[in-house]
Amino acid sequence: MELTQLKYFLCAAKNQHITKSAEMLHIAQPALTKSNKSLEEELGVPLFAKSGRNIVLTQCGRYFEERLEPLIASLDSLPHEVRRMAEREGETVRICVQSASMPVTEAVVNFRREHPSVNFQITREMTDGLYDIIVTTKMPSSPLPAGKSEVIDEEIFLAVPDLPEFRGRDSIELAELRDRGFVSLIGSRYLRVICDRFCHTAGFEPDVIFESDSPDAAKNMIEAGLGVGFWPEYSWGRHPEGGIRLLHSSYPECRRELVIAISPSGIERGQWAGEVYRYMKSVIGRTRKNG
Repeated sequence: MELTQLKYFLCAAKNQHITKSAEMLHIAQPALTKSNKSLEEELGVPLFAKSGRNIVLTQCGRYFEERLEPLIASLDSLPHEVRRMAEREGETVRICVQSASMPVTEAVVNFRREHPSVNFQITREMTDGLYDIIVTTKMPSSPLPAGKSEVIDEEIFLAVPDLPEFRGRDSIELAELRDRGFVSLIGSRYLRVICDRFCHTAGFEPDVIFESDSPDAAKNMIEAGLGVGFWPEYSWGRHPEGGIRLLHSSYPECRRELVIAISPSGIERGQWAGEVYRYMKSVIGRTRKNG
């Protein structure tokens, strides 16, 4: 059975008149008759019966029409649905967020408020080809992601409880905290990897007493006085709640590079990924200036 043949049948079944149906289909009457006969032969049952100058559906013909009509309607709507899907895909920006979750969230919320037709897919896992924009971190010697990138230098403070021994101090050597319990993000997170390197440079292995994949949970543990930790300047903000003090590390210097990149596929997929990329750069840029 061919699609054209099935559409010819439905037209004849609806009109129950061969001449009228042939005119509507812009084909010769014998061609329509031949198509219907061929379909009946393929199915092995009669679909039409003559009624004067008209035709009527047989019982098998009515059943075939009832089953076929929704299928053809679905097929007819398929091109529009596929085009709409492509349009929605073009309006969906895929972001991989491995760092700076606070300013990224702010950027997404504000951008969608201004452009409600744009949708977002946000993930933490980097899979090649499955993201348009990535916000991540790296050490100065590490390579940049593929595509266009903006690199922002970010200081990582030492976050300590607001205790008398830390008050009045602006900086501290990391080694002074060697006997403290550290509050950290889970080992697979990039910040944890970088901060472990800082501790190794200072000559000790950090005693990690609490790990979480939630930055908020880590902040709450430090504020409660249960440990110390590392605090990214722009990603988490320079003004923590009252129970936390932020100190510069006098040795080693604790910094990382925050990277915002748009992938080659993001560049190719259309305007929205590019606009979101530029908007996110401006939001994080404002975060740096405002402190």
